Amino acid sequence: MLASSEVIARRSTAAWLAGATPDVHERAERLRMVTEKVDASVESGAAVGAKLFEQALRSSGQWWLDAWQLQLGLASVATSTTPAEARARFARVAASAAPMVNRAVVDALARSRAALGPVHRRTGANVRRLRRKAR
Repeated sequence: MLASSEVIARRSTAAWLAGATPDVHERAERLRMVTEKVDASVESGAAVGAKLFEQALRSSGQWWLDAWQLQLGLASVATSTTPAEARARFARVAASAAPMVNRAVVDALARSRAALGPVHRRTGANVRRLRRKAR
């Protein structure tokens, strides 16, 4: 976020200073900015797609087992004969769901990391390039 803020500030200042008639360098920088955004978006989409595919291959069987386990657990709660038995069964179902939720969160974080990777690389490169250019 800090690198993005710096890049935005540097590019906005340069665009403001260039005014309505930017020189060839400023026009090239603006074109570069648009091209980078498109490229980063495509790379992010591809990275997320690849991560989703990898996760699906790795854990599709686990997802089915988790769903089946939850379904059986909830059925056992529904067939309880007393409120105390229902509470105890529900507590077991809730406890068994914790690892499932943990796996889902870890997978979601991995997808987020994959999505932000291309943006992070470009932003860092832009900060370094624009700092050198400002000297």
